[in-house]
Amino acid sequence: MERYHNRTNVGFAGKLLAAGLAWLAFWSGAQCLAQYGLTASPDLLPLLAAPESAPIAPTGTVSGSSATGSTRAPNLLRLPPVESDISPPIHSESSNFGGLSVAGLSQPSNPPMPLVPLPTVEGTNANGQQEPSGKPEPSAGTLIDQMLREEQAACNKDRQTIHARHVLGHRRWLIEECDPRPRGEWYFEGAGLIMGRNDPNQVWFSYQSNNNANEIMSSEQARTSWQGGWLGTVGHSFACDNWRLEGTYWGLAVMKGDATAIHPDFVSSTLNFTDVVYADPTIPGLPVNLFTGAYEQALWRSNEIHNAEINLVRHRIPWEGYRVGIDWLVGVRYFRFDERLTYGSKRHPDPWGSTPELEGYLSDRVENNLVGVQLGFDVRWPISDCLVLSCRPKVGLYNNHIHNRFDAYRGDGELFAPNPDPLVGTPVPGRYPVVSSDDRFSVLTEIEARLTWQINPRWSAFVGYRLVAVSEIALVDEQYPFYVVDIVDAIQHIDSNGDLLLHGGVAGVSFDF
Repeated sequence: MERYHNRTNVGFAGKLLAAGLAWLAFWSGAQCLAQYGLTASPDLLPLLAAPESAPIAPTGTVSGSSATGSTRAPNLLRLPPVESDISPPIHSESSNFGGLSVAGLSQPSNPPMPLVPLPTVEGTNANGQQEPSGKPEPSAGTLIDQMLREEQAACNKDRQTIHARHVLGHRRWLIEECDPRPRGEWYFEGAGLIMGRNDPNQVWFSYQSNNNANEIMSSEQARTSWQGGWLGTVGHSFACDNWRLEGTYWGLAVMKGDATAIHPDFVSSTLNFTDVVYADPTIPGLPVNLFTGAYEQALWRSNEIHNAEINLVRHRIPWEGYRVGIDWLVGVRYFRFDERLTYGSKRHPDPWGSTPELEGYLSDRVENNLVGVQLGFDVRWPISDCLVLSCRPKVGLYNNHIHNRFDAYRGDGELFAPNPDPLVGTPVPGRYPVVSSDDRFSVLTEIEARLTWQINPRWSAFVGYRLVAVSEIALVDEQYPFYVVDIVDAIQHIDSNGDLLLHGGVAGVSFDF
């Protein structure tokens, strides 16, 4: 009886232990399901195909067991997502390896859509929908950074519209034909120049000996010829091409001119050499002897022109409803006009320089250095498919620093000098060369008309006409005194009421990069 009682207790304890283990297994499974968001116990994925004796349901019908409800159809196991940077393998048809099938017992023999992984694009799922990449999003940064990014995006979006509208007008066919892309942030312009200057003032230097009324040679006859030069501009655009900063240099090769006076009765100078002697008192004779009754007298002129400027351009202010576009600019400019005129006379029939002690020279060189500010406009009007007519006037106010040097010497280098013991009056102070400088107020105006052909979105070619006018400038002809000895009152005093006019053609190309 006691043995039976013990067996009964052991059986009861075993049942109680089995029930506890079952409850623990159920609780653990519930916790596992909760972690994966399941509310019911998952069905296992069948890995074995249906038994050979079991009929396979035809396409478009339900499996036999599921139709009758006697056997529950197997469900696919829902596994948790696994992060991986490796794309799944791509299969062109459903996988069926012998008796194993990924479709389970109800898999049709010819499935209309195989259950295989599809190729995906990074950032999208199999259905082509956007999905999180699993990688942390970049930080938006501060509010200022976000505003700058938004402004840059708007800038990039508007660059094409701004450039096409401003360069080629407001017509759509112009934009489509000539300039579909925005210009680069940098641009370069190279061109060739050919320019001339206005004739110099008329100052007489030679006349027929013993016939004062027959004047032969003047400074106007030593006019310069047309000369070539070059132009270069480098610019940078910013703020969606609304502003540009550009630097420009242009200059001309040395412009030269000359004139000669020859007469069978000899020639003499219109200038007065009274009280002019040699600086070396041991040299016999006087300088006036070299300029009276000479075989030949001549003038040699040379001009150098350089221009450099930096401008800030407000690019393209369109008039609403009009095709005309207007820029304005403000900048600083440096302009240099360097002129030299040499007057020579020889008392021998041989070439110049062969007998220097029988040759005399007067030479004057004046330099005008203008530095100031300028204001200008650029008006552009598209006239055909890819042709743009433009006009750019500029005007500036400048300080003109003038430097002048006057030399008087013999062909072998011996200097002239004022007579230290004149017959009448007191000696003239000073000596040669006479060097002086002064500052004057000048105005420089430039206007250029161009016809531009837009070859492609980056390249363009242009031809035009340029005019430069400078007022209150010192010209070398006006620096020659009638009395050569008049150092203080005439030579040291710089005459700067002259005007310079430069004009000519320009042609070149422009490139955006």
